[in-house]
Amino acid sequence: MVILIVGLGYVGAALAKRLALAGHRVIGLKRNILPRDGELIETYQGNVTLLETLMDLPRTIESIVYAVSPDSRTELAYQRAYPLGVANIKKVLPQAKFFFVSSTTVYSQDNGLKIDGNSPAKSDTFSAHSLLEAEEKIRDKPSHIILRASGIYGPGRTSMLKNMANCPFSESERSLWTNRIHRDDLARLLEFFINRPDLFGTFLASDPQPAQLGTIEDWFRSLSLDQREKFTAPAQVSNSRTRGRRKSRRILDKKLELLGFSFQYPSFREGYQEILMHEGQLTEAPPARS
Repeated sequence: MVILIVGLGYVGAALAKRLALAGHRVIGLKRNILPRDGELIETYQGNVTLLETLMDLPRTIESIVYAVSPDSRTELAYQRAYPLGVANIKKVLPQAKFFFVSSTTVYSQDNGLKIDGNSPAKSDTFSAHSLLEAEEKIRDKPSHIILRASGIYGPGRTSMLKNMANCPFSESERSLWTNRIHRDDLARLLEFFINRPDLFGTFLASDPQPAQLGTIEDWFRSLSLDQREKFTAPAQVSNSRTRGRRKSRRILDKKLELLGFSFQYPSFREGYQEILMHEGQLTEAPPARS
């Protein structure tokens, strides 16, 4: 299969490698090409906001994975990255199947409420509006796939642990529910859907075990002092007054499990443990906390 990945960033690059090793012809689109980009995949330089820079993309592309991140957290940046970018890619490749990496930020639920595939997406933030507008542009094809991903973490993304090392959560923060998905599980999930052309629709991409911040903090404190000190980063100090109000909700949806997908990292414990072991920061598994 000929697959275009729009946005060779944190998720897109991991997915590109998986697909190339599986034998697919993988084409990557990014704004700036580095020498190493062409090792496994073909790369094209282009900007999704500028239609004229996309005209050289091969018309043989069968599937598109759209995994773009905005330049900044502004309304203009989100509008350019999502509704405009999606529209431009669809103009150039109208026949290709679209796989769009959206976000659970489209939900407004709070106070520990449960979210599943039937929950309404009615957040009133500009980021949610931009994502939902892009989703509507994709739904004009019956074969679309939209993945609403929760907080993406993995190798190189351990800011939560670094913040914990510098400043404990307040009692009110400890009770907040959080949801996440490991980068590799998100890449595996995209590959799963690419290999299942019979599937379409909107899916929640979040590990099956949401956790309260206090539970994660207790797990982190169970590490040895030496291990925790490796995450002390004064330049990244945060505190409860500046971290911002998080939404507290539980993403609990059985749809992926019913389709036969299994998570490699079903909770934060397996995900963070793997990261720590890979980085040489954990010699044995810490005790699980519930």
